[in-house]
Amino acid sequence: PIPQVAHPRLLVIGTFDSWLDLELLRKLMLERPDWSLVLAGEKKTDLDALTALSNVHFLGQMQLDRLPALISSCDVGLVPYRIEPFVVKGSPGKIYQYLAMGIPVVCTPFVDPSIFGDQIAVAPGEPVAFAKAIEELLRSDSAELRAARTAFAAGQSWATRFDALENEFAGILAGRK
Repeated sequence: PIPQVAHPRLLVIGTFDSWLDLELLRKLMLERPDWSLVLAGEKKTDLDALTALSNVHFLGQMQLDRLPALISSCDVGLVPYRIEPFVVKGSPGKIYQYLAMGIPVVCTPFVDPSIFGDQIAVAPGEPVAFAKAIEELLRSDSAELRAARTAFAAGQSWATRFDALENEFAGILAGRK
């Protein structure tokens, strides 16, 4: 979907709003001009300082059926949320979307990593540490890890979660009889 964008390709999908740490992304891309950052989604905040960089590419909103191809064409998915009450301990769907396509994920520490086991990397929201986490994932990625991420995401579907809750409730109700 984006053949003109050089690798490694970092990806941020979703709504671009105040909860994203755009300054982290800007500093990261200034520090690593050999990396490409692809942004896809709805813009609800000013992205000009970020998109002014030659290695940053804003695609705008995309059709949902095009997202799997976009995600799989990238090397690392990013979830650079600010640490604030609105997002702390969240579990955004974009993490599962990245994992479903097998790509490694780096998040700022807003997320509870125990939800994801060893499937994601959590790095401080400062450019050097964030870059190191990305570099490590780029260096260590493999077909086996991509398959493990995809399998993990498959086990996290709404249907799977509903079935687990239904079984849990059935067990509780059976214990009351």
